[in-house]
Amino acid sequence: MRSLRSLSCGTAMCLVFGQIGFGVAAAQDQVDQETAIAVDKDEASPARMGTITVTAQKREQSLQDVAGSVSAIGGDAIEKLGLTSVQELSMQVPGLDFGQTNGSTFITLRGVTLNVDTGVAEPNIAIHQDGLFMPRSTMALLDYTDVQRVEVVRGPQGTLYGRNATGGAINFISKKPESAPAAEVKVGYGNFDTLNVRGIATGALTQNVNGRLSVAYDRRGEGYVDNTFTGSSFDENEMINVRGALAFDFSEDLKVDASVQYQDETFQTYQQMMEPLTPLATVFFPQLATAEAPSAPWTIGNEYNPDSSRTTLIGRVSLTYELTPDITFKSLTGYIDQEFENRLDGDGTSGAILTIEDRTQPSESYSQEFNLAGVFGESGSWLLGAYLYSEDFSSDIPVMLPSGFALASLPPGTTFASQIREETESVAVFADATYPLTEDLRVFGGVRVSKDEKDFTQTAGAIIPGVPESLTLSCEGTQSSKSYDSTSPRIGLQYDFSDDVMGYIQYSEGYKSGGLNSSTCDNFYRPESLKAIEAGVKSTLAEGRIVLNASVYSYDYKDFQVFKYLTTSAVIENADAENYGAELEGKFYLSDNWMLDAALTYLSAEFTNYSSFDQAQPAAGEIDLSGYTLPRAPEFSANLGLQANYPVNVGSFDQFFLRLDAKISDSFVLRPFALPEDEQDAYIMANMNAVLSSDSTGFSVRAFARNIGDEDVISHKFYTGTTDAYYGNYLPPRTFGIELSKTF
Repeated sequence: MRSLRSLSCGTAMCLVFGQIGFGVAAAQDQVDQETAIAVDKDEASPARMGTITVTAQKREQSLQDVAGSVSAIGGDAIEKLGLTSVQELSMQVPGLDFGQTNGSTFITLRGVTLNVDTGVAEPNIAIHQDGLFMPRSTMALLDYTDVQRVEVVRGPQGTLYGRNATGGAINFISKKPESAPAAEVKVGYGNFDTLNVRGIATGALTQNVNGRLSVAYDRRGEGYVDNTFTGSSFDENEMINVRGALAFDFSEDLKVDASVQYQDETFQTYQQMMEPLTPLATVFFPQLATAEAPSAPWTIGNEYNPDSSRTTLIGRVSLTYELTPDITFKSLTGYIDQEFENRLDGDGTSGAILTIEDRTQPSESYSQEFNLAGVFGESGSWLLGAYLYSEDFSSDIPVMLPSGFALASLPPGTTFASQIREETESVAVFADATYPLTEDLRVFGGVRVSKDEKDFTQTAGAIIPGVPESLTLSCEGTQSSKSYDSTSPRIGLQYDFSDDVMGYIQYSEGYKSGGLNSSTCDNFYRPESLKAIEAGVKSTLAEGRIVLNASVYSYDYKDFQVFKYLTTSAVIENADAENYGAELEGKFYLSDNWMLDAALTYLSAEFTNYSSFDQAQPAAGEIDLSGYTLPRAPEFSANLGLQANYPVNVGSFDQFFLRLDAKISDSFVLRPFALPEDEQDAYIMANMNAVLSSDSTGFSVRAFARNIGDEDVISHKFYTGTTDAYYGNYLPPRTFGIELSKTF
């Protein structure tokens, strides 16, 4: 596993799952069109692992040569699996769990997760699109249609990625404009009256300028959720995404890429009863005694079906200049503007109990990054960088009691205000280097120093009809400021035992800034920090037909930001935890046509210092949660894939592809208090994709099925004392359909 001259070993944690199980077809997909090496296609030789190039370390590296844990999925694999968003990655990436509620998302890697469902706190798994950081959890569901590859970096990435990469990073790399004219059209249809249309075109505009245009349209005309009160379906959506990109080749040394992307969505979010109503709920709200209040999966009793909306605009300009054959300068400028509006029947029943009429959370951010990188010797490299970032974010979540709350003498129309404006200015500098000690032994390390300045304006409390707000608002227009500093180092060793076996050990840190909770006055929460030690072995055996990798890790997790609801508001608390685990991954090319891959994960994630009060069990008082499991952290999980790729002679079709995927998960909790109602049972979720394609005509047909067993897996669940009830939602049920595509 000799490193190429342009490669370096860094914090990116890279296990071979890479290219997630795509045998011959995926290995032949050029992960990077200039540097990827395709699998040997000689029919006399068996299928084997090719060289897969990734840029998770902000420079090109061979996937198997990187010290750490990265999963890389190439463009051909993405198309065959129909992957268009973060949600589908959990079937492919070990240790990754996905959940969402009301437009916000929860992405978990190795037990590190976002626990705040209001969208107020920043995520701790950093998502980047073409190098741009997506600052809010409401941005994770962007459509990624025209993607060259996806890289999932596991473990803290405080040095190179810095901002909010406590548990790792997910990088979406778009396909670049090409000079040769090409186009593709896809049309798909599935159950729930689901229509998907994709169109892509690329080609030369002038001698030195290439362009690329992609358009995506999705519509689900029938929702996943049954509304038993109205007799209609719920959770419908409609989305259009347009992206244009230009690539300027001013010279051999100077290149500029620019892109603009716009996505517009209307969608419906639901918050259903997750457990049957209790007698206490009807005492609080007598109208619930006769209300329709179903608790079966994907079932609500809402008195109305409100719509939500989200628009996102992304602008990006990247400049690359080769100063010398060994030194490169890069500049990346980004702008992201998102408008988010959410309307919700918050009680999941036909009673007028809780509603959110107009939750708004706009975010406007600017970023600028400069990199100066170089190489030396056969395997040495260095990188210097600076990062500037600013965001103007607001959150307004009005929770209304349409019928009032008689026990508290609150009249109809009472609203609980939760408003905050957060203005962030951030600056960081970082350095990273790899130095060869011997031909087989390399030391690598780096450090990032960052500073955040945040200004807050907050209004919280009750707005009661007929009562002056000055008497009921706990804080109104209160201004405050906070400053957060961090230093995130990393250091490690990498050793080549042979050309086919490599081992590594590294220490790294991650960081996520603190903030102010919107619904409770002066509820400042501290920054998160994570210190990690990881060791691993990566091997390529039997002339590339078998790939086996293993890693172990230990995390010291400080000030994990924990969110919980109170009767009329919510708080964010800090807790300490310890995570440790092991991952074993294998890829087996059984023949030229069959491939099996598997990833097994063990995880222990427990609180070490956290006490809190739970409204679901008030008699228990303050509970010492030390030793309790972190949310969304199953002890055991596995990803399995079986794939076939055969030449056929069916009309004009000459290739048949079949892929079966399964995710097996142990049970896990969704709240720290670990009551029986807080648990998601163990489950197995399976997907299938089958493709008939023709190289000569460019035509293909894909049939797919997701969640084949129709498993009711909880996406999110929480308890509120307002109605003594559990609310939440589920991941999608069984979906299936067919897709036709044509390349030109």
